[in-house]
Amino acid sequence: MNHVRNFPTPPSMDSRLAGRLAEIPPHFQFIRWNTIGPSDDSRMPRNLQEQIWTDIKADPERGYAFFGPSVYGKTVMEIALYRHILVKHKDLIDVSCINHKATGKASYVSGTAIVRTTAKKLMDAFRGWETGDNGAPVITPQSIKSFWEVGIRTYLFLGEFEKMRSSEFKREIIFDILDALRDFNGYLVLTGNLKFTDLAMEDKYPTGTQIRIKQLCKVYDLWNAGK
Repeated sequence: MNHVRNFPTPPSMDSRLAGRLAEIPPHFQFIRWNTIGPSDDSRMPRNLQEQIWTDIKADPERGYAFFGPSVYGKTVMEIALYRHILVKHKDLIDVSCINHKATGKASYVSGTAIVRTTAKKLMDAFRGWETGDNGAPVITPQSIKSFWEVGIRTYLFLGEFEKMRSSEFKREIIFDILDALRDFNGYLVLTGNLKFTDLAMEDKYPTGTQIRIKQLCKVYDLWNAGK
């Protein structure tokens, strides 16, 4: 009798990469890092498009925050950066390693260090975790720290920031995420159809949100572009 257990072969890094790229919405599947650039489909002034594309292609490992109206190409820029990071760091899509400086459960580090989500989905995930309806969100302040302790940088692509609902719980969570990214060399690309100055509204956003985002990102507030 054969007592050898046959475990399924884990997906390769290339197949994991292909899976993540396939999750990009069909409307944005045309985006390729080497060919994407200024477009006549964007309402952003052409000269500003050229400036921003030059900036992000020169330093894609720097964080960026894009605030502006719809049809300004914010999501195209965000997804271009996301694809670039996925391809460059495909080994971070599914991490499993040991932190030899930790003990017990904390010594085992696993998960994804590249996350793309929206503010609402992230807040809903934390609410479900708090109520016990769901497991831990795909990114937490602790996961950011745990990855950093084994030399791994966390990459967060956070969209629709204006749709973050106002509550003390949600404000605390988003600020804790931003704090952890700042403290543990995290990377942030943020987009929203709001003005950067709107982040000063303390009834909706945590006090100090503007400062944290400026610490993590090069900020582009596009609302006055071309005016």
